[in-house]
Amino acid sequence: MTATLSAVRAVKGTPTYQLVRFEAVCESPLEESQSIFTWLGYPLLPATVEWIKSSTHATDAPQG
Repeated sequence: MTATLSAVRAVKGTPTYQLVRFEAVCESPLEESQSIFTWLGYPLLPATVEWIKSSTHATDAPQG
C-alpha cells in the first residue's frame, strides 16, 4: 500500500495522470464522467449523458 501511495504522489497533477476514485464516481457519476472526458480531450455527447443518467439512477420498478 505504501508503494502505491508513493506512486500516486509521484504522478499526481501530471498531464498523464488523473486520479479517479470509485466513491466519487458512485456519488456523482455525471460530474466525474465530465471530468474524465475533459481530461481526455473528448466531448461528452448528449447520448452518453443520457446513458450515464439511465444507468446510474435507481428506478421504482422491482428488480428480478
